[in-house]
Amino acid sequence: MIWPCTSEGLALGFDLPLDVMPHSRPVDTAAKLQPSEKPAPGQAKALDAPVDKAEPSVMQSLGGDLLSDPQAVYDAAHGKFEREKKAYWDSVAAEKKAHHFVMTFPPEYTGPPKPKPDKPTPVAPNTIPTINEMLADAKHLNQFAFGDKNQPTFNLTDGSEAEFKQNYAREALRVGRAHGLQKDEVRDIVRSIYAFEDGGWGTHDTLSSMPQSLVVADKPGSTAIRDARRNFHLDGATASSALGYNQLLMLSTMEKISHQSKPISDRLEELAKAESDPARAAQLQDKARMVAALGPALTRELQAMVNDENRKPPAERKNYLNSDGTFSEQLLKDFGRSKDQTSVGLTRQDMARAVHALNLDADVGPIIQAQEFGNLLTYADKFNYQSLLQGKEQDDQKTLAAYDALPAGQKAKAVQEIMDLVKPQPDAATKNNLVQKLTNMHAGVDDNLSRNKLPKGEADLLRTGVLTLRSIGEKSGALSPPAQLLLSKIAHSYYGGLDATKLTPAALELANLAGPKNAEQMLHAENAHIPTPNFFSQAGYYANPVTNRRTAAELLLQIQRSMRGPNYDATLHQGQADFESAFARLP
Repeated sequence: MIWPCTSEGLALGFDLPLDVMPHSRPVDTAAKLQPSEKPAPGQAKALDAPVDKAEPSVMQSLGGDLLSDPQAVYDAAHGKFEREKKAYWDSVAAEKKAHHFVMTFPPEYTGPPKPKPDKPTPVAPNTIPTINEMLADAKHLNQFAFGDKNQPTFNLTDGSEAEFKQNYAREALRVGRAHGLQKDEVRDIVRSIYAFEDGGWGTHDTLSSMPQSLVVADKPGSTAIRDARRNFHLDGATASSALGYNQLLMLSTMEKISHQSKPISDRLEELAKAESDPARAAQLQDKARMVAALGPALTRELQAMVNDENRKPPAERKNYLNSDGTFSEQLLKDFGRSKDQTSVGLTRQDMARAVHALNLDADVGPIIQAQEFGNLLTYADKFNYQSLLQGKEQDDQKTLAAYDALPAGQKAKAVQEIMDLVKPQPDAATKNNLVQKLTNMHAGVDDNLSRNKLPKGEADLLRTGVLTLRSIGEKSGALSPPAQLLLSKIAHSYYGGLDATKLTPAALELANLAGPKNAEQMLHAENAHIPTPNFFSQAGYYANPVTNRRTAAELLLQIQRSMRGPNYDATLHQGQADFESAFARLP
């Protein structure tokens, strides 16, 4: 879930037709757009993607080759598009430095399709390990931690799925209460994030892009599905190390062990003291000592790789340290791929995989995953998300009132405009019934449009056909102002009102996608209409299709739509029912 890595690519995609959600590590693009520095409305610049007016057309550049070489046609058209795209993102970067927002979206490719190659294009292999490869490397954790080849094998506790969920619920509740949350609030946030990150069905050993067929239960006496899950491997751009309920990446686990091993160790010691079984208490204490030693050991190995890099000529060095002296993402990624040896003779790659495997330990894994949950809550407190959401709530009420004040004729046109954009078009009866309800909405939040009151066909039409529309990012052009107001009113009515409490899980996930500072900027009511490219790097924008051609407010609502759709339904997904039961068993 947290701090995903662009190069690792695609993660799990859920709740279609919502865009598939890859994991892409956010870049803090809001650092210079603090509230006191935000541009006035007149400073928000509407920049069209710059195009070189003197550049010859594709037809002119190809001449006689136009009809004879489809590849040349594609290369010319796509090359022109890439130049336009680069110009757009260069302008975004320039405007960010000037504390301005860009009010348009990147250009989209509309040229001829890429010709199919005569031979299949080879898929590049990746270094993402299987679960079994991680487990094999985890046996060496004591050696890595204590710097001694003669240390005994580390025995990872491979618990059941029910045990993992129970332990994670316990740890998440502990963290949530430390932030002043009640059990029901923690349960709702955990289940919402689980719906978004794991589709409501993922397991503690679910890797990103793993098909749902690999997480169903085995038949009695069989381990065929479990074995296939643990040998799952995917080559190509969509492969990712994202693992578990929060889809934690390998580099994120490494960051946590390097910087936060002591809190994990301390928590294991607490559990050991509360354990009545001496053997079990000793097991937890051994793990606590190992984790306490592993953090400094990993830090030393990472620093050794930095030192190796610094011995190279300056022009050849990679950027392994951030401006504040902390380890960079590039270092963590390269460490996980490196076949160079550590101080105990095993490779750096082995060590990275072993560290990531701690997510699979029934004692340590839930603590690491809950620690990530706690980080989100800390960000929310630090950047005052609740206050921002309350301000957004007040602004939304003004939007509802603005629509209610429109003349009946404008409302009717807005309803028609919205329904004409729905693709595919619904059957006549469903469409007519919904048009009738939209036309006759009463002031404020209209309970008649609540998802709990609408017939299933109408509720599904709103969720998948209407609430996915973009106010200014539709390819047909921006919606009219009345239609934009109507779209907001429909969303609020569908969810029975969207107050700060209801939107908290979505705001936390927004921090995960965009980074906490960028999320803070997007949650400011005055930035609701700002296009998302202002808050993402180019790589992050394209790696997360849900962000594309949406405003800040729309992205928050799309996260909400995914979180509170079928993926949240405990009657449809056993994983959600299991979490519900796990929290019910806790005091």
